[in-house]
Amino acid sequence: MYIPDEFEEKDQEKINKFIQNNSFGILLTAYNDEIYNSQIPFIIKHEEDSLVLYGHLSRNNDQWKVSQNKKVTILFLGPHHYISPRWYIVESSVPTWDYATVKIQGIFELLSRSQTETLLKELSAEFDPEWKAQKKEKEVYYQKMIEEIVGFRIKASAIYAKWKMSQNRPVEDIRNVVENLNRINEQNAKDTADEILKSNFSRLSRT
Repeated sequence: MYIPDEFEEKDQEKINKFIQNNSFGILLTAYNDEIYNSQIPFIIKHEEDSLVLYGHLSRNNDQWKVSQNKKVTILFLGPHHYISPRWYIVESSVPTWDYATVKIQGIFELLSRSQTETLLKELSAEFDPEWKAQKKEKEVYYQKMIEEIVGFRIKASAIYAKWKMSQNRPVEDIRNVVENLNRINEQNAKDTADEILKSNFSRLSRT
């Protein structure tokens, strides 16, 4: 992933929080001349000072078969929005896009059935605790469903984080971008504006 120095994020705590808040990621596997991809929810854990991601795929999805013990990539996408050159002081500027994304690489390892069942309980606890409280995992249909999926874990061997949030612009441009994004009646625009403020806090606070 191409990351200019001014857009590289190295704060691991910030990266971890970002992944937790944007845990519906894209799993990518390169195999022969094909790129397999699946969008799935991940459970994020810290084991022995390492970031470990847990997820599951349908047993009918060939991606798990070609991924076993291979290096895979996961992308997590955050706030993003179009940035108009009309918002800049210098009129010769061009349109661009501000966004935040994290790329993680690691080895794809299959889970046992019992580990997969534990993973599903954790997913339910995180995303739907009321449903988990009903203890549906004891039902026959639930147990049958477990046979139809494949659980896996990926221990991160490399983490890349890119926060392109107008850091390369003059302070006045940054303020104008934030102001214009907040005028847009759209949550993604407001979230992007918030990230731009956070990413440029030290510069903005000095002026």
